[in-house]
Amino acid sequence: MADRAGVSKGLISQIENNRTIPSLPVLMNIVHSLNLDLTGFFKDISPANHQEKVFVIRASDYKPLKKEAAKGFNYQRILARNIHGGPVDFVLLELKKVLVVIKW
Repeated sequence: MADRAGVSKGLISQIENNRTIPSLPVLMNIVHSLNLDLTGFFKDISPANHQEKVFVIRASDYKPLKKEAAKGFNYQRILARNIHGGPVDFVLLELKKVLVVIKW
């Protein structure tokens, strides 16, 4: 699948083990490598198989998510659902400027 998606096997492993979040272009390549279109990939996302087309979640309802110890990364869980029997997180990543002082 990594070859078909044009990414490394290591990246696929990190995604599978919830160690990284793929960018939208990478996610699209992975979906297409599975011979699915985006509609088919996300079709089971609605709770109780309802077919809502749009999810609106207010920023105040986002859930903080710890992904890594690096400074300047603020993850907010927007939505978590099971798709095709597996967990999927939709996450907003906010990058903050971090002042780094290097002493010589």
